This record gives sequence, structure tokens and C-alpha cells, in this order.
Amino acid sequence: MKDLITIWVKPAEVFEQKPAVWIPFLGVIVVALIAVMIAGPVTFQIALERAQEAMAKAGKEFEGFTYNRFLATTLIATLIIVPVKILLQGLVYNIFMPLFGGVGEYTYGVLVATFASWISGIGTFLKSILIRVTQTPQIHFDLSVFLPKSMEMTYLYKVLVHVDLFTLWALVVSSVGLSVLYQVERKKTYGFVFGVWILYILIFSLIPGGKA
Repeated sequence: MKDLITIWVKPAEVFEQKPAVWIPFLGVIVVALIAVMIAGPVTFQIALERAQEAMAKAGKEFEGFTYNRFLATTLIATLIIVPVKILLQGLVYNIFMPLFGGVGEYTYGVLVATFASWISGIGTFLKSILIRVTQTPQIHFDLSVFLPKSMEMTYLYKVLVHVDLFTLWALVVSSVGLSVLYQVERKKTYGFVFGVWILYILIFSLIPGGKA
């Protein structure tokens, strides 16, 4: 549990100890599930309104769905998506680090992905609280907050919505973790992690609706 706090200020120290991955792994999942439940009532109402609008435009009768069903579906999806994302990310790290002269095992990649997800997960958790309090999903910790709402559909907005402090620190933690565990020069891991991230947001932001 101590590592979940230390990772915020001394990531290298945490990774040097090569802690067991299960505690932070389960911590990420639990925080994600709690965030879903906190923001649930607000996101449900929005999903309901969008479904009603879509059915009205299609000229079909809206049969509706209950909050309990919506919440259960969202929780199950989160329970599947979060761990799968971490495991796949760990696999990517384990495949690419040897290309930079790194030596390690698959669990190293999963450990790095887990702690990075913990950082970003806390950001999502805090956002869920604000969503519940303000009753709106339009909560931003990213640079898009400095742009007017009229630019919401622009490419610049979609790029900047990915740039927030939690994401940036998660990238730093990933870079440090890969360097320590796979014994790769720090500047190489920084270049890899931030390079892939920049490429991702530049491409993903071109997709209609690709801003989350």
C-alpha cells in the first residue's frame, strides 16, 4: 500500500524494489469501479437523454432502460476493460524494450502499466467526484479548459483534451519504470513513451468523437 503513495513522488525508488504487482493492480480496478459508481447517476441521465434523442430521430419508440441495468453493464465493462488494457500495455512494453537493449520479463511491463494506470485512475476518480457534485460530465483537468466551448469540435481541442497533469505524470512514471526495470537508458524510455503517446493523440484526435 505504501508504494501507491510513494509512486507519486519517488517512482524510481518504488520500481527498484520490484514490488508485487497484485496490490496496485487490484487497487486500480477498485478505484475505477468506485469512480463509475460515483459518476453513475449523472452519466446515466446523459446516456438516457441521448438514447431518447436517437430513437426519436429514427422514428422509433423508446423502450428505456433502468439505472441498475446501466450501472451493472458499466461496472462489468470496466471490470473487463481496465485489466485487459493493463495486460496489453505490459505486453507492448515487453515487446519493445528489447529493441532498446532492455532485459526483463513480462511482469515488469505489467508493473509499469499498473502504476501508470494508478496515477491516471486517481485523476478519473477525482473527476468523477466533481461530475457528481456539479451534475455535469464537462469536467476538465486538461489544457482544453483554456479554449472556448465553440472550439469543442476542432482538432486542437481534441488534442489538448488528452494533455493533463495526471496523464503527464503517468507517462513520466512509465518512462522511469521501464528504465529501471528493463535497464534501458532513461532518455530512450522517455523518447519511446512520450513519442508513442504524442503519435496516439495526434492520430486518435482525427477520428470523429475521438477526444476521450
